[in-house]
Amino acid sequence: MGTTNLLGRPSFGALVLRSDAQRCLAVNPVTPVSWPALASGALQVGDCIETVGGIPIGDRKLIDTRLRALVDGPPSERFVEVAFRRAEMPFVVTLPVARIGLFEWLQVQVGLVVVALACWLMALVVLLAQPHAEANQVYALLYLATALGVVGLHHQFQNDQVGRLYTALTIVISPQLIGAALFHLALLIPEPLRRRRWLRFALYPPALVGLGLHLDSMLDMAGEHPWSPDFARAANLIGAALMFAGLVVFVGRMLLAARPGPQLRVMQQARLLLVSWALGVTPLLAIAVFFLATNRLPRAVSLQTGLFFLPIALTGTAFAMLRYQAFAYRGRLLQGMTALFVSASAACLALPLLLPYHIDGPLFVAVLVCALVTTLFWYQDTPLRRAFRRYFLRHQQDYRIAYMFSRAIRETQPLDELLATAARMIGESFEAEWVAVRLGGGPERQWVAGQGVHPAGMSALLATTSAAGASLIAGPAGAIGVVCIGPRTTGEPLDEEDYGLLSMLTDHLGRVLTVQSQLDRLARVPGVVLAAQEQERSRLSQELHDAVLPYLSALPFGLERVRRLLGGGGEARAELWQLLDRYSEKATATARELRNIIGQLQMPDLHGARLFAALRASCEAICGQAQVALVWDVAEAAPELEAEAALHLYRLVQQAVTNAVQHSRSDAVHVQARSLDGAVEITIRDDGGGSDPRQERRPQQHGRSPSVGAGKP
Repeated sequence: MGTTNLLGRPSFGALVLRSDAQRCLAVNPVTPVSWPALASGALQVGDCIETVGGIPIGDRKLIDTRLRALVDGPPSERFVEVAFRRAEMPFVVTLPVARIGLFEWLQVQVGLVVVALACWLMALVVLLAQPHAEANQVYALLYLATALGVVGLHHQFQNDQVGRLYTALTIVISPQLIGAALFHLALLIPEPLRRRRWLRFALYPPALVGLGLHLDSMLDMAGEHPWSPDFARAANLIGAALMFAGLVVFVGRMLLAARPGPQLRVMQQARLLLVSWALGVTPLLAIAVFFLATNRLPRAVSLQTGLFFLPIALTGTAFAMLRYQAFAYRGRLLQGMTALFVSASAACLALPLLLPYHIDGPLFVAVLVCALVTTLFWYQDTPLRRAFRRYFLRHQQDYRIAYMFSRAIRETQPLDELLATAARMIGESFEAEWVAVRLGGGPERQWVAGQGVHPAGMSALLATTSAAGASLIAGPAGAIGVVCIGPRTTGEPLDEEDYGLLSMLTDHLGRVLTVQSQLDRLARVPGVVLAAQEQERSRLSQELHDAVLPYLSALPFGLERVRRLLGGGGEARAELWQLLDRYSEKATATARELRNIIGQLQMPDLHGARLFAALRASCEAICGQAQVALVWDVAEAAPELEAEAALHLYRLVQQAVTNAVQHSRSDAVHVQARSLDGAVEITIRDDGGGSDPRQERRPQQHGRSPSVGAGKP
């Protein structure tokens, strides 16, 4: 808030800061390099300002009065001579004087505010993801302390007491806490200490001592005493030692953990932390070390330039920690952190190219926003993104996995090989320890992929190891199986993005299995047709055997008897006429039976209203042959059915009435039909006593299968 005092104040193009090391007022390291004094090379960060317009730099009020007079004067007189010392060599330069406007104020503040807000935001996100995790708590402490240090780099409070208090509560506290928290975090990730766990708190006592010494020297809590300067120097040394110790231990542990080992999660997390810290902390550390060693910075470089790299370490460390933790909205949060990490890295990689243009806060924020918009274009699913992906980006990881999976299982024909391939590819895609594919829920129909895992031991494995995720294999009539995924070899939990990919793969697997099942059924159609033909032939042979063959078999014997009776007398002639009448009746019955069989084989016209007429004619023929009464209860016209449906209905009614006539021993068969919204409902019942199916079994040499009577409803 105190920096708003800069607005409207006259300046010669540099901010000054008290430097205890040089015992002078030096150019502040946060001065934007785009300001004219630094952009022209007349001044550099760390130069000791001695006089401004001949007035000693310590007399700030008189200098402000002189600069205001110059600013209010003619443009040709808005220049002032500044005497300074650089590397113990005196210099005098003439610099333009101007008022600090809103844009110049933004050049000072935007970079610091953006970095501080990034520290606070990442600390809050990590803490809220797992509030009770010690590593998350220490991470939040580390970056909250970093944010305090950033916001304390510059202020313009007019009251010295307020300024000293602000400095004490920000930049004085941060070095002590940063060193102790970094040491603590180094002993927690990627894997906490198993022995002597108390060591992680070892640097907090000296941090409290250094903090007390700093506060005493800044706020004069113990009053004036001759050793106050020694307290300040001791506090600075303690802070520097703590930060150095924390950094060395952190980098050392990460280097040890990054070596190839049995725990893949530890190795990957350590490598990610090393990469993010190498990109995000190394530039800031190099600038700080150079400044402490030489009390100045190279041209076109300020402390803000190093701070711009800090978001890389922020997001990289947060991603490395949260990647192996389970919490709500994990997938979206990690995706957002990845976008921020990539954006910050891209913006910082562009900084060396922008050095000739004098990088300041607004310029860096503009580059960062452009990089973030570009990154979000690649990550977010929008209509523009989908159109771009459709034409230019066909090989994103998930879609590449889906494409390779689809191609592999489409080219695999045997069911066992297909499902084994599916299990193997799903396991490779998710880096899972094992994958099990089950069909129909039976243990005998199970395919497993995994190192050292056998289907026979799958039940024992599931009893001791819980599946990380599962997805149903959908078929036309519901679920036909399930895919279970074991824990990942990397230790990562599955999130909503992973479940989306798994659902996509199982849906495609279900479609392939459905198509293959239909193809298998189509392959069996010729056999089914042949079996139906043989069954129909067997039925016809049985009908002919029962209805026609007895008459034809008895006909030669009857003719022989007729021949003998022709040579007899009157009584023989009377018997002959009786025999002829009996054979005439049998011939008529046999002809009627043949017509009935032929009528059943022929398909009548079943379109529209003719359906019920054809059904009635068929039922009357069947009942008339058996001398059973038919009660036909149909009072309305038949609806228009498809040809296949009408044929199925006709054959079903024929068979049902035939069963009722042959097996129920009833005197009447009742047939009732009605239309229901384009459908037909037919009820067939009889008043017989039913039959025992075991008593209806015929000899198998005739090929007739047993049938069951309708019985009473």
